[in-house]
Amino acid sequence: MNSAKSNFIAKWWVRVLVTGLLGLMAMLAFLSVKDDSATNDEIAHIAAGYSYLTQQDYRLNPEHPPLVKDLAAIPLLFFDLNFPLEHPSWTKATNDQWGVGRLFLYFSGNDADQILFWARLPMIFILVALGLFLFYWTKKIAGVWAGIFALILFVFSPTFLAHGRLVTTDVAATLGFLVSIYFYLRFLRFPSWQNTLFVGVSLGIALLLKFSLIVLFPFFLFLAAFFIWLNSKKEGKRLLKRYIPSSIAVVLFVFLIIGLVYGLHLISYPAEKQVIDSKVILAQALGADPAKVPFEFVENSFVRPYGHYLMGLLRTLIRVESPVREYFLGVTGLSGWWYYFPVMYFFKVPLSLHLLLLISIGTGLFFLFRNGIRGASAEKIKQWLRNHLDECAMFSFVIFYSAIAMSTEMNYGVRYLLPLFPFLYILAALGLKKWIREVKFPPLKVKLLILFLLGAWYVSSSVAAFPQYLSYYNELAGGMEHGYKIAGYSDYDWGQDLKRLAQWTEKQGIETIYLDFFGRAEPNYYLGSKYMPWRGSSWWELYGIEKQNPRDFPRGNYLAVSASFLPAGGWAQRGEGRDYAWLDGRDPVAKAGSSIFIYYIE
Repeated sequence: MNSAKSNFIAKWWVRVLVTGLLGLMAMLAFLSVKDDSATNDEIAHIAAGYSYLTQQDYRLNPEHPPLVKDLAAIPLLFFDLNFPLEHPSWTKATNDQWGVGRLFLYFSGNDADQILFWARLPMIFILVALGLFLFYWTKKIAGVWAGIFALILFVFSPTFLAHGRLVTTDVAATLGFLVSIYFYLRFLRFPSWQNTLFVGVSLGIALLLKFSLIVLFPFFLFLAAFFIWLNSKKEGKRLLKRYIPSSIAVVLFVFLIIGLVYGLHLISYPAEKQVIDSKVILAQALGADPAKVPFEFVENSFVRPYGHYLMGLLRTLIRVESPVREYFLGVTGLSGWWYYFPVMYFFKVPLSLHLLLLISIGTGLFFLFRNGIRGASAEKIKQWLRNHLDECAMFSFVIFYSAIAMSTEMNYGVRYLLPLFPFLYILAALGLKKWIREVKFPPLKVKLLILFLLGAWYVSSSVAAFPQYLSYYNELAGGMEHGYKIAGYSDYDWGQDLKRLAQWTEKQGIETIYLDFFGRAEPNYYLGSKYMPWRGSSWWELYGIEKQNPRDFPRGNYLAVSASFLPAGGWAQRGEGRDYAWLDGRDPVAKAGSSIFIYYIE
């Protein structure tokens, strides 16, 4: 009885602690995003999701599967919102997601902040679900305290706090990777029909979160081959015979789930327009004539859903291999830097996590060489790998996904590395547990002190970044004050501070402010008649808008400039210097949030 009672108390405290940590994360996410204006992708995603649910029409944003956008739009169904159904952006244009999004939020009589508030709430639930599953898997492998430690790394991650609040697909995709790989590993060990069902459903849902999850197919193939190799020839043949029909069943489950969900989204999308739109979208991506793009696949009523999924996937694959103009490490040029993601990971992750991972890796290498892997028999090595299949799969996924990321041309931010983070947290927790328990040096009290100090540093880094998690950079990058000099866009300046700029001008009683804004939110909506556009960045020349000369700026006025523009120049490939070098030596009088610098030009 006493044993049962103590066990119950222990479980109760674990539940309280886990609930408290996830509740704290939800609160930090909620409070830090309440004054954020719409970030770039949110404008398209929210409008698209609302159109899916209210119009059963999938003409907007087909380059992403629908599930995240659907979830974001569900709360919006309870409001009487106006949607621009009669505007040419909807009726005639092909995938004018940005035009429709701006109309929906800012020019249709809707309350943009109300829409953003309710659309973001489901994203925070996804964030919490990811944390809960992360804890569950870690606890299952290494026990409660390892699970709690991994959860702490997740809860106070500036990157998850930054993107887990926004209507984007990255955090949901991370959940899809984590859950699908977990169930697939369970299937490899026990290929029952029940586990086949779990794999099929989890993979089908995952593929509706983001197209990047298509890489799970080759990764699963690798895991299956690896697990068969770990077993004896006889057992391997038995597993192979079981895997083949189960894999066929998984593909059928995925096929049915995608067909059903996409079919529901195409009910009111005219087939003729779907064919035209598909050809135009692919032609734009390929730089070709739409008439020369054969894509009649969507004309057949049965395969229309799969044609739409395939079109979105193809569009994404083309985009991944298509460089765009970006600013990175002092250079404005075409993206595709192979070192982009390693550099961004190094600077966007707290230094304390790097040190924790180094301790964990060092511990693993220590035991690897101490136990004499060179002299171990092949069977003994295979047995060890079988017993640590989850850890091997996690490590393999980190290498596999990192290699893919580094080989792409699309350098759009550290958010694309988010699927790696949960596996790194789990591996760190496992290594640190082994370090604490099995390494004799340094003494236990010293190890616990080191762990406490690094953990406290990690948590304090996150707390100090509140509420500007999107702009977080670690100390080696110069912190949040100077991180924009390394890279901008979704790593620093995603248009999130326009509302804060309006709040500042109101508080200061300013009647006119010139603004060079890097974002898709509408300045007039927040600033009204105070807003005066200023095009001082050559970035505008990419859109056919002439850059304005600094000499023409009317003195005696305030100038607000998005951080992405300040260190960059030569956006239109003219070999220009920095566009805003003329502001060097001037200190900003204020900053709106972290990403809009405000100057007074005398």
